[in-house]
Amino acid sequence: MHWLISANSKIYDHASAFAHYGYIDWRQGNGKYSIDDIIYIYCTLPLKKIMYKCKVGEINMRFQDVRDDKEYWINESEYSNSLNGKYFRLKLVEQVDTENLKLDHLLQHGLKAAPQKSKKNTWRSSRIY
Repeated sequence: MHWLISANSKIYDHASAFAHYGYIDWRQGNGKYSIDDIIYIYCTLPLKKIMYKCKVGEINMRFQDVRDDKEYWINESEYSNSLNGKYFRLKLVEQVDTENLKLDHLLQHGLKAAPQKSKKNTWRSSRIY
């Protein structure tokens, strides 16, 4: 299964976390993810484009089992809010920076709106990624 999730760089420094560790333990939320699912991460303002392709390595992790990444949280209250619930591990497969993955282009190729929450990737096209 392919998924699309959004990431806000004003809350968490995804780029540095991926650069330093190659993975992020992400709050699972309501997504019904499975091992080996592909997750595309859409970066919100100011970038407004998909920049990461990841693979789910683990699911249903407890907070006690995730890497403590407080250093990457820009918004400390959001970090505090993230301390419970289930997590899944996103292993970085590829980081990209291409015009084809900008929001304007994605909207022209079937994406209905900028991603706000996790959704199954039904618009995916080999022409885009």
